[in-house]
Amino acid sequence: HKRWEDNYSKLNLFNMVDYDVLFYIDADIVALQNPESIFDSKIVRHSRSPFLGAPDWGKWQQPQSAKLNGGVLLLRPSAKLFSCMLMAMYSTPIDNWTSLEAEQGFLRYFFGDGFTQLPFFFNAQKTTQTSVPELWDEKRLVLLHFVGVKPHRMWSNQFFLLGYRNASLRQRLRKADQIDDERQDYEASVRPWKRFFFDLAQLPKALSLFVTYSDNAGYEDVRQHIADEVDPRIFSML
Repeated sequence: HKRWEDNYSKLNLFNMVDYDVLFYIDADIVALQNPESIFDSKIVRHSRSPFLGAPDWGKWQQPQSAKLNGGVLLLRPSAKLFSCMLMAMYSTPIDNWTSLEAEQGFLRYFFGDGFTQLPFFFNAQKTTQTSVPELWDEKRLVLLHFVGVKPHRMWSNQFFLLGYRNASLRQRLRKADQIDDERQDYEASVRPWKRFFFDLAQLPKALSLFVTYSDNAGYEDVRQHIADEVDPRIFSML
């Protein structure tokens, strides 16, 4: 699938033989805790597998599914293994794996589902918060994966988007799985990313939001609404 063809470049990780072990993390993932703890997990310490992936649980897959998600990969580079992978890719009909899933489909075809063994918390998709709420525990999450709409692509809230987008645009976005920013729970799911963005950009030092109110009741209403959406360090009450 043309949209995902660049994802096959991830396979070059298997040829980075200057390293004994690599832990790859997609760019649309935020580290909520130190991801180096993956090397202390029993699965990694006791395994000599050339590759381990994390499950694709969330909107599309439920627990017990062994289908992997390519956002996080732990691997042991090997020139011989890389050569075998390329040989398999170029000699096997693409219909043998799900080409729409690009490198995920190929890795699943080449290694099988038995290599999907990394803990869910090292690749927690934001959609899990509503699709599989019993798994969602932000205190335990290590890596939060922003599948679907990326938080840097849209800053408007759902109410604006619901009124702004026409039916044609909404249909195109839905087909590309880029419509979840209209969901009621979207803002809560991207709040960790915005919090990190504000800190890295040092916006609290450079920006102030001035909000007016007429009485104590108005102040309390503003405070409750803004405190949940904006870093409290960047607004001032007048």
